[in-house]
Amino acid sequence: MLVFTMEILEIQGDKKPAMTCTVTLDGTNVKETSGCNEQEEKYVTKIGSWEETKYDKELVRLNKMKIDGKMKPELLAWIERRVHILKQFTTGDSKEEL
Repeated sequence: MLVFTMEILEIQGDKKPAMTCTVTLDGTNVKETSGCNEQEEKYVTKIGSWEETKYDKELVRLNKMKIDGKMKPELLAWIERRVHILKQFTTGDSKEEL
């Protein structure tokens, strides 16, 4: 039997912030949020009053914006966060494979 002990010295490449914003829904109403920053909280409050059909339209719009690729990295990251939140509203699932 071989036993290896490894130590990570450095991670190379770009960092990607974790998407920790989780929205708990009670039917179609926002019951609770956790792990959301201030900007995400405002977005959840804003979209919480939308009709269900608007979520899908917004997802399509945001995905088209991502495909263009003509954005600053900060804005692209904000689109990713909004998509993450919207998917919770459309599927009711806070887990997303990245």
